[in-house]
Amino acid sequence: MKTKKDVFAFWFYILIAALVVANSVWMMAGIEGPLGSRGARALRYFTVDSNILMGVAAVIAAVLRARKKSPLWLTALLLVSAASVMLTFLVVALFLSPLVPTGYFSLFRRYNFCFHFLIPVLGALAFIFFEDARHLRFRANILSLIPVGLYAIYYIVPIMLTAAPDGTVDRSRDWYYFFALGTKMLVPVVLIIGGLAFGISVALRALGKARAKASERRAARE
Repeated sequence: MKTKKDVFAFWFYILIAALVVANSVWMMAGIEGPLGSRGARALRYFTVDSNILMGVAAVIAAVLRARKKSPLWLTALLLVSAASVMLTFLVVALFLSPLVPTGYFSLFRRYNFCFHFLIPVLGALAFIFFEDARHLRFRANILSLIPVGLYAIYYIVPIMLTAAPDGTVDRSRDWYYFFALGTKMLVPVVLIIGGLAFGISVALRALGKARAKASERRAARE
């Protein structure tokens, strides 16, 4: 017999997946905006990639939730996915939005409202309130570095290979403005983004464990 929590979690994950699909189609259909591109070019953004990862994880979670299954590997995948989209949110909110000439909130309009804010928040809430993080180990936090690490290779290597001798980079390749001051920003960028991704993962796991323990204590009193 499915509990109310199972049913609510199922529809919550369906909502996340639907938002990912709808907004991905919206962007790829040709409606461009800040940090947006038509067609497959949209996949060059970590925003889109991390949201798609969140959407895939949400679909798997919904299917398994309907079968009353919640394997540990799924909990780890949801942690990695939630950490990835929350990284997107924080980088946009703290770094990119203050820099764009179109105004701070321009990166939270149209499909970017969901990609940069709504889906990250829903993904984090889903992990904290629906998943049991008590059995996740430290290595799950390490796994959260894989998506950002793979994207870093894709993003940074072409920039470094095409940089001028004085460290100036091709702005058409640096769409996140990470190397606006040149290639000397390589180490700071890697350390800050990597540290932020890891810190988000640690925080989500800690919040998830605290919520699960609180629920267990409440159930014991009842």
